[in-house]
Amino acid sequence: MRGYITTYWMGIWLTIFTLFIFAGLDNLILQPSRIERWIMIVIACLTSIAGLTALIYRKPKSDLREKWILYPIGFMVLLEILSIVLNSFGRFNFSKVFMVAGLSNVVVCILFLWVIRLVNEGLQGASTYYKSKERRLFYLNYNRVGQRAPLFFYALLIVGWFVLFGRNFYEFRFLSDPLNEFLNSNYRLGTYEFSVFNLILFFIIIICATILSKIVSFFAADSQWVKKDNSQEKQFRLGSWILLIRIAIVLIGFFLAFSALGIPVEQIGLVIGALGVGIGFGLQTLVNNLVSGLILAFEKPVNVDDLIEIGGKTGKVKSIGFRSSVIGTAEGADLIMPNGDLLNAHVTNWSSGASRKRLSIRLEVKYGTDLDNMSAMITELFKQNENVLHSPGVSIQYASVSSQAVAVDIYFWVRSGIDGAQVKSDIFSGIHEIFRNQKIELALPMQEIRLDNVGE
Repeated sequence: MRGYITTYWMGIWLTIFTLFIFAGLDNLILQPSRIERWIMIVIACLTSIAGLTALIYRKPKSDLREKWILYPIGFMVLLEILSIVLNSFGRFNFSKVFMVAGLSNVVVCILFLWVIRLVNEGLQGASTYYKSKERRLFYLNYNRVGQRAPLFFYALLIVGWFVLFGRNFYEFRFLSDPLNEFLNSNYRLGTYEFSVFNLILFFIIIICATILSKIVSFFAADSQWVKKDNSQEKQFRLGSWILLIRIAIVLIGFFLAFSALGIPVEQIGLVIGALGVGIGFGLQTLVNNLVSGLILAFEKPVNVDDLIEIGGKTGKVKSIGFRSSVIGTAEGADLIMPNGDLLNAHVTNWSSGASRKRLSIRLEVKYGTDLDNMSAMITELFKQNENVLHSPGVSIQYASVSSQAVAVDIYFWVRSGIDGAQVKSDIFSGIHEIFRNQKIELALPMQEIRLDNVGE
């Protein structure tokens, strides 16, 4: 807490925590004695003084961010006063219970307070992060995250506080014992026996496996739309191996969950067989996409971060999931494509061999143009462009001769297919400048019309 709260409240928390330690040590003593009774009175009195000090002085309260912590402090003072009164009347056990419960009540609330602050910091950090990043670990509306954690966390922590506080009293067993019996009792469904606790554990394991697979995919994914450096060194990328790791995590969680539920492996085979019947009634497409995802992971025709062209659209593979893959297009949208369609479609992978790409430009110039001089100037223009590869070099070919012009095809290679459109734009701008300076004219469509005056 140092550096996040004022010195005054730091002193209050340290005092309460120190008294809590002494109360816990005193609670370990089973045989009552007169000396222990005086120790209990001293601890209760000091705790009451510390609590009343925090409640009475108003000025430090303005520095307290979570003012609801004053309610547990007031409750602590009440319990400590009851402990002193009961101790005075010889009710030793009740006095010890109230003394320990009052201090543990505040300590637990302080711990829960800092848990909520940690959740707030995490959500605020995620909200800031996802304003500039495209990948998402969980699909939450981070724009609604404010200075307070969701009410669900507060409700969960209040239930936890009630359990930890109530365990100090024997009467708490009247609530906990029926709950334990309900959770751990065996129920029969046909020939199968299960308990509510095992059923809850089943869902917890499934959820944890799913979350873990998402976390692995998030932190192991390659960066998207990042230009590679000029070095030709082969970089290690997990790529589609992430899908195999996620499948392994989910399968392990699946079998652990069924083991926790008490279902044997033989009966899991029966469940899979029942799913086979469902496949014949309309799940063929789903299974096709799942199997296609496995084929993509093993065969690797495309990999994560590959630049591909499919259906006339170019994009980069952002992720390969169980059922579908996400392809980020140059327009900034995400194309969600089922794995079966991706595997069966005609896909052009520009990243399978290298990231370079060959482009072409066609020019049509008028008759009488000095083609050799024009070719030399265009070649020099390409050499000055850093994004154009010099090996293989630029190839200029005279494609055809029509009735009006000479067609010239220019072929060249660029370092990255992502920059192809910009490179062509720069080249067109340079050719326009050369043609204007050298008085080279492009061939324009022309039609010759003759009018014959036929005498009457």
